[in-house]
Amino acid sequence: MILKLLLLFVFLGAFPVLLGLPWMETLSKTNRFSLLACFPLGYFIELAVFHILAVPFAFFYWSFTTLSTVYACLLTALAVFSVWFVVKKKHVRMSWPRFTGWELVYLAAFCILLLYQLYNVTVRDTTIWSHDDANYVSFGADAVRYDRILRIDPNTGIAMQINARRALQSSLFFPGFLTLITGIRATTMNRTVLEAFNVFLVYITFAYMASVLFRRKDNALIFLILMSVLHIFGLYSPYSITIRILGPNYPGKAVLAASLLPFFFAFMIQKMKEEYNWKAGCVLMLLSLTASGLTMFGVATFTLNLLLIVGLSLLWKGRKWKHLWYLPWGCAMPAIYGGVYFIYKFYVW
Repeated sequence: MILKLLLLFVFLGAFPVLLGLPWMETLSKTNRFSLLACFPLGYFIELAVFHILAVPFAFFYWSFTTLSTVYACLLTALAVFSVWFVVKKKHVRMSWPRFTGWELVYLAAFCILLLYQLYNVTVRDTTIWSHDDANYVSFGADAVRYDRILRIDPNTGIAMQINARRALQSSLFFPGFLTLITGIRATTMNRTVLEAFNVFLVYITFAYMASVLFRRKDNALIFLILMSVLHIFGLYSPYSITIRILGPNYPGKAVLAASLLPFFFAFMIQKMKEEYNWKAGCVLMLLSLTASGLTMFGVATFTLNLLLIVGLSLLWKGRKWKHLWYLPWGCAMPAIYGGVYFIYKFYVW
């Protein structure tokens, strides 16, 4: 059990932080608490690397054990390189917030609300509201059981041909990788571990967003409290938007809506005020890879949102035309994966 928890901490705790550290210099220098972005950005990079490897393994029916081994080794190498890079460059600015007076009261209130939400996702188990919940769990479980991705139809239990939409949705099999590495059962990994993890991911992302939108810490904490209350009282229907945090939050579409897009918007709010930076373009490419792997809907969603943000920024006075270079960075990979999907959808089968 201790070894399982240690491996879980490494892949869902240590590696996201280490992978995110080298990219901190791409964030705005005016944000004193940009280190808040380190964890979600590193986790999205982790998913992006998995997506790059998982797609060819799915289409060619290669061994899932081999995929997991290669991915674990590559992730370890990237983490070691990140440590070396950060130590050598020494560009990470550590700035931890200090709370006084009413800020401590607001922080305590938010912590209580956060604990209640963790109780919701780990004890109440509202995933029964999700009609396709069984599929999301079984894809990863079957990948471990049969050592192949998309070998068995989760609805019928018989062998299936390649499903391009599912093969490009690598987030379906990432829980299977965690199951294979840690030995924790697939159902527990999805419905307990990842549900609690995604709640933390959402609110760390919201904290980063608050640091971008508000200069004062008390306003940022009030923002987190309001977001918590909205999501708690939004847990009334499987069709409400807020179900994607306190309900089945482990599917890719939930991570896209609750974590990646808010992070993307907060990141772009800062980048549109500054000069064009090719390193920020690399971040956009990594985020676009993650969005493509979370759900096929993420291909269109990420591209359209990037077009909207860059387009609106050019309407303001003092517009910077070099920001148009962010479009190929953020749109290239979704276009490629979208093209692969249409080829397999309409021409191969």
